[in-house]
This record gives sequence, C-alpha cells and structure tokens, in this order.
Amino acid sequence: MVEQSPSQWTRTLVSLAVATALLRQRRPDLEQASSLGTRALHTSGSTPIHSVWQRATELLQHTGKWQAEPVVRDYASELAALNYQPAVQAQPDPPP
Repeated sequence: MVEQSPSQWTRTLVSLAVATALLRQRRPDLEQASSLGTRALHTSGSTPIHSVWQRATELLQHTGKWQAEPVVRDYASELAALNYQPAVQAQPDPPP
C-alpha cells in the first residue's frame, strides 16, 4: 500500500522505519535492513528532506556493532554521497 503512495518522501520514510525495525528485532536481519535502507536512499533522490536524512542517519547508528560488514559500509557510503542541505541555512545579518 505504501509502495503505491505518490509521495517519494512517504515511501522513503516508511522504508527507513521498516529497515530500522529489522535491526531492532530479536534476530536482526542486517542484509535486508541494509538493502531496504539503500533502496530508500535511492527513492529519496539526491537531495532528501530533513526527516529522511535524520531517519537514514538513525538507521546507520543502529548498525554500529556491524560497522565492519560490507553491507553496512556500502549503506554508509550511499548516505555520505547524498547532497543534504538543510532547508534553512544561517544567513549573516544585513549590514546596519
């Protein structure tokens, strides 16, 4: 049902939530979680919204004890490759 959503952000956020749940279950499924997380990053495009960036980063944090695994390193590389720019950036005060 979510896959049918016209919103790429909805699809991405739900996929990242499912990926995180796969890591938090009694028997974590690292392969599936990493694969789903990577697909979610591809769905979000090259400039994700803040909530996608935040959830994607949280997923990476949940992989901490598996950081040496190739699938985790691949996911971390995909995340690092995104061009995340906060929507609101600090602007210098105008001159008086």
